[in-house]
Amino acid sequence: MYKVYKSSELVTLLPSRPLLCAILTLMTFEVTIGRQNLSVLMRRAGYAPDPWNSHEKNPSFLRPLARAGYPRFHIYATLTEGDASARLNLHLDQKKASYEGSGAHAHSGEYDGALVENEARRIHETFRLELGLG
Repeated sequence: MYKVYKSSELVTLLPSRPLLCAILTLMTFEVTIGRQNLSVLMRRAGYAPDPWNSHEKNPSFLRPLARAGYPRFHIYATLTEGDASARLNLHLDQKKASYEGSGAHAHSGEYDGALVENEARRIHETFRLELGLG
């Protein structure tokens, strides 16, 4: 069973299968990417690179849920040492930032809840299938 804990405990997801993903904190989780390119795996999960925040070691990805661009899932990724896994920080942006252009980063982002938890499960399953683990 896939469990989600709302604490900083390290929890293995789908423990009967090879370790692919672990929840570290509220919707920050680590995924195994093996020899695959993270950007390719994220595209296969329905995400596009964030054109305003694309760094080689710390890329950002977006998955809009509506044609207008919001709400959208937003992931900040950090490749781990050796690039064999990535730490993903997932949240749901409900609307555009209130203070766009002012340097402030206030927005109505959700970092937990059923939608975010289900999306983390979907990403985990997509990566598992793409890596041939199941």
